[in-house]
Amino acid sequence: MNTYKSPYLDVNIPTDRSVSQILEEFNPDLIRHDKVILEDFGAPHKSITYGGIRAAAAQGAAGLKGVLGMREGDMAAVLSSNSVDWAILGHSIWWLGGIICAINPSSTAYELVHYLAIAKAKFIFLEEDVLAKVEEALKLGGGSITKPTIVVLGNDFAGDAYRVFPRDILDGTKVQTPPFNLSNSDNRKRAAVICFSSGTSGKPKAVVLSHYNIIGYLVCMRQTDPFLYNGFQREVFYAPFSHLYGMMMAFVLPAFSGRYVVVMNKFELQPYIERCAEIKATVLCVVPSTAVELVKAPFVRGLDLTSVQTILCGGAPLQVGVVQQLQELMGDTNIVQGYGLSEGGVTNLRGHASKWKAGSVGRLFAGHQARIVDGDGKDVTAGQPGQIIIKGPTVFIYGGVVSLTTRDREYKDNPEATKAAFKDGWFCSGDIGRMDSDGFLWLTGRKKELIKYKGLQVSPAELEDVLLSHPDVKEAALCGVFDAQRQTEVPVAYVSLQKREATSNQAEMGGILQGIRKYVDGRVSSHKQLRGGVHYLAEIPKNANGKLMRRLLPAKLAEVGKENRISKL
Repeated sequence: MNTYKSPYLDVNIPTDRSVSQILEEFNPDLIRHDKVILEDFGAPHKSITYGGIRAAAAQGAAGLKGVLGMREGDMAAVLSSNSVDWAILGHSIWWLGGIICAINPSSTAYELVHYLAIAKAKFIFLEEDVLAKVEEALKLGGGSITKPTIVVLGNDFAGDAYRVFPRDILDGTKVQTPPFNLSNSDNRKRAAVICFSSGTSGKPKAVVLSHYNIIGYLVCMRQTDPFLYNGFQREVFYAPFSHLYGMMMAFVLPAFSGRYVVVMNKFELQPYIERCAEIKATVLCVVPSTAVELVKAPFVRGLDLTSVQTILCGGAPLQVGVVQQLQELMGDTNIVQGYGLSEGGVTNLRGHASKWKAGSVGRLFAGHQARIVDGDGKDVTAGQPGQIIIKGPTVFIYGGVVSLTTRDREYKDNPEATKAAFKDGWFCSGDIGRMDSDGFLWLTGRKKELIKYKGLQVSPAELEDVLLSHPDVKEAALCGVFDAQRQTEVPVAYVSLQKREATSNQAEMGGILQGIRKYVDGRVSSHKQLRGGVHYLAEIPKNANGKLMRRLLPAKLAEVGKENRISKL
């Protein structure tokens, strides 16, 4: 067995502490309690300090229990754009011993039916803008969704039909409760958060991570690069809290280390980079599409960004040419790529800023191991590509400890997918890569057929299900096509039609395909919309067993002709 180990010192992660206990007991960089750590981008007066987040969580936990009746182990779904209130709520839920179920607020009502049916949340905290969608989803779901208590997030809500957080919950009590106590328990068995991960078949799966996983992430970050993940960094952050990466970087890490983060709820390049210059940001966390915008926007060159020490790019591989352009723009700034999975506690690899090889995603995170295997699960020759399989304290079933059969670490309510994801205790990532002689990982492809649009996962199978629900569609298949200009993949749909709808008239065909696209785009989140267009094929390519052959689909672009394209790549 050829096992690659992290070059960094090993980690010692407590198994008898909750996330909240860690925050209560540790201040690794001796941060002043009156230091502001989180601030809303659009409302600078809305902020919280290092000590304040702990006090607010303790008070919020008392309010959740006293006002709403929330108890240890209760599931609380959160559907909101990024805000300081989101962070306070999240820590309050953990402080009480509840479980956060993070859901993208841009989800459609149809998608929410699936998410809420799996979560079985007793409470839903949402921003006012998504209230109507959630109410619609509850009606559509019928008996499949547990009837929850709904609370609106944000004191601007003027209605009286629902309680409001923090106004009616946190502000309604002055009592503070002690942090959720796991001193006599195994934190690997206690769920902390659920997030949704797109799969290669069917609808998104609910990934359950424990308190151990979240603590493990914090400890591994510090051990890998204490100079980057410390309390003295400043940044503007826009990745959604509903994604585990956003949750960890924008309110778990600041609460632990004391770094200063301006929380942005909607990304726009110019206001983002101008605020970075204003606060003298030391870190830029971006996705490849943002990196491309940065190097192309002329106004960026007029800003003083000399304070920026590191650019972290994740979500998808960054092209070497873009790296070179960024280096020309930013001078001596370290440009670092990362690689991660929801199932792996956000990330398993991160290139150390001073020792990174352009094009690689770095060395193994502290405390992690990896193997590169072929289709039969056998280790490949060093330097050759194969599937990346991993172990480590951020992996949602840690280190293959299969004796821990609790349902707190799994794909919730999906034992078949959980079992299929592991082989002899190793998590099978579905990504293809190679490890070089210096221990740097290079991504070369994906075994899984996921599409990555601006760093967000899109499942072909999920979109195919939506396409097949359209009455005119006989068969459907999805693939991703890379858009070099925007440095991202876009979803492309192929359909065969029911006989009564098939036509040789190009204008009529264009109208049919446009209607199908509109149908799908109205039922899925923005990042899943069919930006690559909808194309007609008389027959969808399949093998002898009737299985879709998605790998053949991109080649069909030349055959369908421009007349059937609905949108440009």
